Amino acid sequence: MQIHDRIRTVFPHAPASEIERWIAGGRDYAAKLDRLPAQEREAVCQFFALYGLTTEDYYRRAMRRAIDVTIRPFYPGAGVEHADA
Repeated sequence: MQIHDRIRTVFPHAPASEIERWIAGGRDYAAKLDRLPAQEREAVCQFFALYGLTTEDYYRRAMRRAIDVTIRPFYPGAGVEHADA
């Protein structure tokens, strides 16, 4: 399943332009994480897109934690301030 399809299942009414904007942002963010393997890079991209489309604080914190947990093995100091948020 492609990233667009995954996001569409979670946010069926999100405008395509918003999904594209957040996917692009996620790819830009993940591209800066040069030590990240491809699978983790794709996961960060998807989490970032979901983070951008989510409005509830609880789910935004969950997505932020997911990003932090995904990148922490490769960037040990990443997300420490979010670890227990």
